[in-house]
Amino acid sequence: MNTETRKEHPNITPLLPMLEGVVSLLHPYAEGAVHDLKSGKIIALYNNISRRKIGDPSVVAELDVDVKKFPDVFEPYYKTNWDGKKLKCTSVTVRDDVGVPIGLVCINFDTT
Repeated sequence: MNTETRKEHPNITPLLPMLEGVVSLLHPYAEGAVHDLKSGKIIALYNNISRRKIGDPSVVAELDVDVKKFPDVFEPYYKTNWDGKKLKCTSVTVRDDVGVPIGLVCINFDTT
């Protein structure tokens, strides 16, 4: 995440070292992705196993939940990666100073 992007996301950037650490611990099986809900784009990726890129559209619509009703932590859910491997995933909602969801920190774990 570049300096300009860090300035745009002051509530998200403090979480990045923790995400990077968790993904490093679970390497090579886990990917970390950060989604900006305002722009609808991915703003950070760690151990990219999904072949997505920073700036790609977010897949938040796949969660089938109204953004106003996002839980703090999504129950684990499953999806299939581009290569057919099964991923077990979870997302953590990042909120602004008044509690409005502004981002998702996601961990995708290869279960094959």
